[in-house]
Amino acid sequence: MSTYCVRADIEVRYGTTNVSEWADLNNESISSDIASAIAEAIAVVCDDIDDLLRASSYQIPCANEQGTTPTTIKDLAAWAAGLWLYETRGSMEMDSEGKSKHRYSHIRQYVDQRLEAIRAGARILDAKR
Repeated sequence: MSTYCVRADIEVRYGTTNVSEWADLNNESISSDIASAIAEAIAVVCDDIDDLLRASSYQIPCANEQGTTPTTIKDLAAWAAGLWLYETRGSMEMDSEGKSKHRYSHIRQYVDQRLEAIRAGARILDAKR
């Protein structure tokens, strides 16, 4: 299993408080449960990225010649892991018309578009093929 990001990467993008709240599914503030939920988000997202990269020309795990994760993959993994936590929490809001909306739908679109561009070869990573 590849690990393309860590908790701190997610927290930089969404904020420590948000990440902790989203990962605290039982609202009990148990740090080990929160850490487990964050680890699960990272595992799921990184597996998803590996699955996508298998349909491309990149080697798994995705790494450059120095053996480090390309910044693009780290960034997308962190954004996606935060989304996973937010969505698992069931966090949704209502717009002015009473329809449900996703506060981070623009980030979901950003992540999905870039990952698809990588898979399709339209974005080239600094990574082994």
